[in-house]
Amino acid sequence: MQAVSLPPPLLSTEAVRQLVGVGDRQFKLLRDTEDFPRPIQLGPRTLRWRAEDVSAWIASRPTLQGKLPEPAALARRQTRTPLTAKRDAAAQGVRP
Repeated sequence: MQAVSLPPPLLSTEAVRQLVGVGDRQFKLLRDTEDFPRPIQLGPRTLRWRAEDVSAWIASRPTLQGKLPEPAALARRQTRTPLTAKRDAAAQGVRP
């Protein structure tokens, strides 16, 4: 018996949006760009994407590993005021 080659799985709009990690509005903008994989139109309101195309697109995106501060450090920086800076300096034994 000969093995049958199945087509790659197709992903729904919601599945692709979750894989990419963006909201609905951002996904609509993203899918209109030239480098995003083209969907397959199955019906008047039904779009599907090839899983291998989406995976390849995700792998081709630049990563930001090690480039962003941790969220806690970022939050501390955003909430620092002259008063909290003075208090923190006093707590560490440093005179402002």
